[in-house]
Amino acid sequence: MQNNINESYLNRNHLTTALASYVPRILQFLMAPIAFIVITKRFSPETLGAFQLIEKACFLSIFFFTLSLNKYLGYTIPSAEQKERYKIFVSVLFAEVLLYIFFVVILLFPLSGWLAQKTHFPFSSHWFWLAPALWLIYLFEHRVLLFLGMKKRMKLKVFIGVFEEGIYSCGLILLYFIGTTLLRVIAAQLTSYIMTLLLALTFLNWKILTKSHPSLRVFQAAFHYSFPLILVDASMKIIQAFDNFLIAHYYSTAAVGFYSYAFNYFNTAYLLGSPLLWSLYPFFADAYLKKTAERDTLFRFQLTWTLTLSGFASIGLLAHRFFLVPLLSRAEYLKGGNAFVLFSFYPIIISIMYLYQQVLLLEKDTKYIGINFLCAALLNIFMNFILIPRFGFQGAAFASTLCFSLLMISFIHRCKIKKYDIRVSWIIRFVIGLSIWAGFLYLLRIPGQHVPMLYLILTMVAAIPIAVLMKLIDIKELWHIIFVSK
Repeated sequence: MQNNINESYLNRNHLTTALASYVPRILQFLMAPIAFIVITKRFSPETLGAFQLIEKACFLSIFFFTLSLNKYLGYTIPSAEQKERYKIFVSVLFAEVLLYIFFVVILLFPLSGWLAQKTHFPFSSHWFWLAPALWLIYLFEHRVLLFLGMKKRMKLKVFIGVFEEGIYSCGLILLYFIGTTLLRVIAAQLTSYIMTLLLALTFLNWKILTKSHPSLRVFQAAFHYSFPLILVDASMKIIQAFDNFLIAHYYSTAAVGFYSYAFNYFNTAYLLGSPLLWSLYPFFADAYLKKTAERDTLFRFQLTWTLTLSGFASIGLLAHRFFLVPLLSRAEYLKGGNAFVLFSFYPIIISIMYLYQQVLLLEKDTKYIGINFLCAALLNIFMNFILIPRFGFQGAAFASTLCFSLLMISFIHRCKIKKYDIRVSWIIRFVIGLSIWAGFLYLLRIPGQHVPMLYLILTMVAAIPIAVLMKLIDIKELWHIIFVSK
């Protein structure tokens, strides 16, 4: 990989695409207090835990029942011709819909009562099959947005993402005044998916779309490429969801609420850095497959900015949690305790893991990825059965963090074997920079719930000079992109 930025630069289109991808994130952060007030202030930990179980069931179904065929879109769409893109899209979506409906009817409907009993679910057991069935709408919406993104129409995808966030947020505001129930929150989610799907469909080329028919050849190719990755999606969701169900089984849905709150709290730090990773992926995939020098520059930009933003934000969230949690929800969610500390590593670990996973995917090293995810999932299940009965959701947080860490190390090692530079010198500076940042916050002796908002903002801004001095982010490169590149 090139280490001298003068040899290869990103162009302005890359930067504007990356910055544009932050618009829905900004809207999401602006609307986050609304979501917290409506859901966490209105919902008891028990109801929040039940809501999390329903969502886990839905998204576990989406990832598992479709056999990961959507992965083929990410591999083929960026470099395919227009007509071929639509044929691939239609073929994959048609197969996914049929598979999804089949598995919901065959598996979830008969098992819904058993799941409700084992998790001490406080509402009707029908939620465990009806909600995933309704999430078929999300499947359509997500695949259309994925298709637009893989066509490098990122700004359009961003606009539609802003629209979705706006619809959902307006729905939550309405619920705040008319009353918040589990059914109404889920209805607000589905409404945002429906309206977003209708909007996204208007941007497809219907002349080509109507002439595109499902192709057995495409389905076979998608299945051959994606089937090993069923281990990835299924295992990933098992790691993220199995512990929730086990916590509910051994304890209560309230314990699930405390656990899921700690995870979602730090997931916001990952959301801060991830747009730079995923918005640049189509450009990186195109450059990687064509073996152009630009791929190294793109990878370096993804690595440095994603980890810097996610890492510093995570440390800041950890330090300020005694102020932010009561402000955004209920103080009782601080009962997450050590789960907050353990999950503070998650944004960094998951960002690095995804950075190197994208390289392995483009190398078609799907078997290696699948096997490692399967091993991580099995280890996670084993550890959860041992740790959760003894340590509760704190043990679940430790198991999840450890498993994601092992995946991260494994992917880095694999990319190193393939002679892809892992930039060890930058990683060392990154660790030192985070340590300085953590020490700075510790020495300030942040006064718990009495932290003023201005003081919080000033401490977060203080992370910028540390990142610049440690050369974690390259201001010179940004200057070149903005004022020099065409």
